[in-house]
Amino acid sequence: MERLSTILIAKQTREHRNWLPDRGEQVRAATLESIERALLDEGPNAGPLLSNALATLGLFHGTRGVVALMEGRDSGWSDVAGAVECYLWCARLDIRSHYARSAAQRTARMANLRHTLTPAVVLLAYFVAVGQQQRERSLWSLLQRPLTDPHPRIRQWWVERHFEPFFVSLYARARGLPPPLDLSECRLHVYGNVLEAWEDDAALGKALQRACEYHCRRMAHTRSWTAEFNRTPLDLLPVEIFAVNALRDTMGRMPVEVDHPLMRHIGPIGLAQPPRELMETLYRVMERHDEAHAAKLARSA
Repeated sequence: MERLSTILIAKQTREHRNWLPDRGEQVRAATLESIERALLDEGPNAGPLLSNALATLGLFHGTRGVVALMEGRDSGWSDVAGAVECYLWCARLDIRSHYARSAAQRTARMANLRHTLTPAVVLLAYFVAVGQQQRERSLWSLLQRPLTDPHPRIRQWWVERHFEPFFVSLYARARGLPPPLDLSECRLHVYGNVLEAWEDDAALGKALQRACEYHCRRMAHTRSWTAEFNRTPLDLLPVEIFAVNALRDTMGRMPVEVDHPLMRHIGPIGLAQPPRELMETLYRVMERHDEAHAAKLARSA
């Protein structure tokens, strides 16, 4: 099984190394232009346009970051941090704009929300793994509406997914929060084995190995499954494994060793500041978001 994981990791690595010089700067330039247009757009589609552009910008920085890290340059962690910032803003824009719509509009756009929730939960794992507690709590707060949304389609989504219900439930348990979901109804796949092995360190290590194998098979979407770990650099960084061990530490248990190629490919996550030029762009996104939010509050007053 590890052999297939090694092949998939090598394939993903090769694609990133080829994409960056072939298309990277071209995509970045076009995306920055798209962001400028979206920031000037006063229409109802400005939010989705901005989110899509930020996701693409995150792809550029994430790819540039992991390529640098695979070449032994620690400067790549700055781009990794930049990609995470882009994806965090995608989650904010998408989830808040979804719940700002009417009930009928929310139903019509339910697929968009579900597509947003997967990377949002992976981001939560990232913030747990690196100990960024303020952002962790902010993202958890953002997830409360989808977690409690009574719409049948969103309830069914939580039941059908594997990683997302597992991680939000483990997170709540570790942080002493009420259980957000009934896991007896959920299809946890390999993550069910993680929970079953929780008290047995050796068995848990093997369960997390299988979770790494699952990760490697979920780095790209298929026709039947929305991949959990497709957003670079979170494809080649097993943040969920680091996060599980961080939560175990919170719960007074020892972290477990996980022997898998994915854990050795880049190594423990490093922290750095995002590139300055990216933060300038994201600051303008924040200003635009705050202006739009204030205008919405004024209209509803």
